[in-house]
Amino acid sequence: MPGTKTGYLRFGDISTVALLVGKKKTAFHVHVDLLCENSSFFKAAFTSPWKENTERKMKLADDDTAMFELFVQWLYTQQYEITTEKKQGVARMLEPVRLYVLAEKYDVVKLKNKICRKLYEGRTIHGFGPCKNTVECAYDNLPQSSPMRRMLVDWYT
Repeated sequence: MPGTKTGYLRFGDISTVALLVGKKKTAFHVHVDLLCENSSFFKAAFTSPWKENTERKMKLADDDTAMFELFVQWLYTQQYEITTEKKQGVARMLEPVRLYVLAEKYDVVKLKNKICRKLYEGRTIHGFGPCKNTVECAYDNLPQSSPMRRMLVDWYT
């Protein structure tokens, strides 16, 4: 597009794309400029001649709807807080690690950094650490070189 270096209008484009998440294809209508600014994956998809850009939608059937909702909340607020208590019996560190896995998948560097900082703060302030399920989640879903994997193993051991 004329006048832009990135191929999309950073401030003027108010168009949205539909992201159909999970097996039920829950629709998330998200501003494309926010997606492209924060994720090289979505930038490639929505600024290229690919089908997703033409149709202005993408199916993300393998993603968890709850984690994607947290991602979208972070996308618009740039905030993410880790609870210091268990949520419905789920270990408090499992949610941020699952969100980190999603951020890794879509190359959302700022969110990954935010999660790492929040986990470190939680460990320092509240003294909580990862449980076995959290470490397994990281090992099963993150590359071997992942800083999150290394951090969790250090804490766990």
